[in-house]
Amino acid sequence: MKKSKMVVTLALLASVGLVGCQKNDTAKLNELQKQVEEKDKKISELTEKLKDAGEDDEEEAEAPGESGFKEINIGEETIVGPFQVAAVYFQGVDMIPEGKQPSAAESDMHLEADIHLKREDAKKYGFGNGKEVWPAYLNVNYKVLKDGKEVTSGSMMPMNADDGAHYGVNIKKDVIKVGKYKLLIEFQPSGDYLLHTDEETGVPVVKEGGKEAAAKYFQKQSVEFDWDYTGEQLQNR
Repeated sequence: MKKSKMVVTLALLASVGLVGCQKNDTAKLNELQKQVEEKDKKISELTEKLKDAGEDDEEEAEAPGESGFKEINIGEETIVGPFQVAAVYFQGVDMIPEGKQPSAAESDMHLEADIHLKREDAKKYGFGNGKEVWPAYLNVNYKVLKDGKEVTSGSMMPMNADDGAHYGVNIKKDVIKVGKYKLLIEFQPSGDYLLHTDEETGVPVVKEGGKEAAAKYFQKQSVEFDWDYTGEQLQNR
């Protein structure tokens, strides 16, 4: 009898020990799960921050001048609506398809409008989180004035160079002489480029201000630059 009681007692003690171990293991597992969840949360937060930072870690295109040409600024960069606009010029360039623009040999300069969406507006209108987002499907017109009189005017075409997309035009020889001018650039997004405005898939600005807020993207914009043209680019040939 004493031996049986001792066996039963030992069995009970072993059972209690196993339960205690299971409880300890469960507590450890719960703690590990909590740590994993906290780390996942931190990773998610870091991922969101990297998304907001855009493409800063990607290799950037060579700056003008590093790749064999020098952009000459016309006035200062201007903010208008959701856009930031800069105007530059340099030597005439060849482009394809041919025949769309005068050739480099026929031209004194390449006139360029660098138009980008402001970072916060690029996100609002659904273009993403990157910096200097280039808006396609703009209709861009320019006019060069001297003493209030038009010297030349026309449209700028969308195109790509090694430093990215822009709107530009080759200006034929002897059209613009050395001197002081005003450069007017007027542009407007094409009505053939559409923005979603429904509740489920609409661009973010719709959720803030409705369709009226999205419609502001399509407003006509104009900027004016004082241009002291020196013919400097002709010396780079």
